[in-house]
Amino acid sequence: MEERAAFPRWARSLALGAAAAALLWRFRREAALAARLLLGAATVAFLLDPIATRLEARMSRPRAAACAFLAGIGLMAGALLLLVPPVAAQFGELVSAMPETVAQLNALIGRLNAFLEAHGARRLSLSALDWPSLSAHLGGLWAGTARLFGSVAGAVTEGALSLALGYSLLADKPGALLRAEMLLPQRWRLPGARAAAAAVGELRGYIRGQALVALCVGALSALGLALARVPGFLALGLIVGICNCIPYFGPLIGGVPAVLCALPGGLWRAVLTAAVLAAVQQIDGMLLTPRITGGATGLSAPTVMLSVLLGGSAFGTAGMLLAVPAVCVLRSVGRALVGAREAPPRAD
Repeated sequence: MEERAAFPRWARSLALGAAAAALLWRFRREAALAARLLLGAATVAFLLDPIATRLEARMSRPRAAACAFLAGIGLMAGALLLLVPPVAAQFGELVSAMPETVAQLNALIGRLNAFLEAHGARRLSLSALDWPSLSAHLGGLWAGTARLFGSVAGAVTEGALSLALGYSLLADKPGALLRAEMLLPQRWRLPGARAAAAAVGELRGYIRGQALVALCVGALSALGLALARVPGFLALGLIVGICNCIPYFGPLIGGVPAVLCALPGGLWRAVLTAAVLAAVQQIDGMLLTPRITGGATGLSAPTVMLSVLLGGSAFGTAGMLLAVPAVCVLRSVGRALVGAREAPPRAD
């Protein structure tokens, strides 16, 4: 009794937490590497699990996981072989055309200021863009990117390890779930399992719907830009499709580069490009999103906008892309945990 009074439970928990935090800080690089590997492995297993689950009705779980793994790698390799060469070539064309785009934008600003002065309005306080300075900044960006990919061997090694761990998680799904459940205290195991199942279902439905909508929007945008004779239409369509996953702000973020790249063809081509992208957004808003996702998130507009703004402020474009699914997962976990606490205890 004296030992319990001297060391209460909260003090032991605090001491263990402090020791764990100090240990993580001491080995923070190793912990970050382990976290990256586990996150990559969990992503691989999460994406391929529906295929493996369907195949499991006809074969054992390890064989189903192997077939799903090979199918996923084959699809990814095929998509990369088909898309990477033309998209990379078009990005090169867009970079080569950048000086002319900057010149056209400067001319447009000059004509707009002349029009404002002629009508007695105040000039826009926009300084002329200088391509040499812009190219210097881009050169620094490219140098940083080259340094980032200079450690390609390490990145390939981490990717291979994540794939191997992902296959292990996929093949041994029941065992992995059981081991994860055993990490929780006894009273939290059932609520934790329910919360995880709810979060996985919410996240899988959101990703499936958003990926299909982004694919359709990107394909329609690329087709419209090709008909409008905009250079780099395939690369720009890819940008528009990815940015379309960002609620409210995505169409503007993805549309501005396309309009700017259309400026060398004249002002009317830029206007036509904006009209094409606006038409694609109308098709998305009236047909694609209602039929494919149907407002599956159930989040209010202010919640979505605030989540996107906070995610973008904290983590940039990646934060804007991941803000809404993160909020959906947290909501599902919260609902599952609250429901578990309010449920009546089971009779022994």
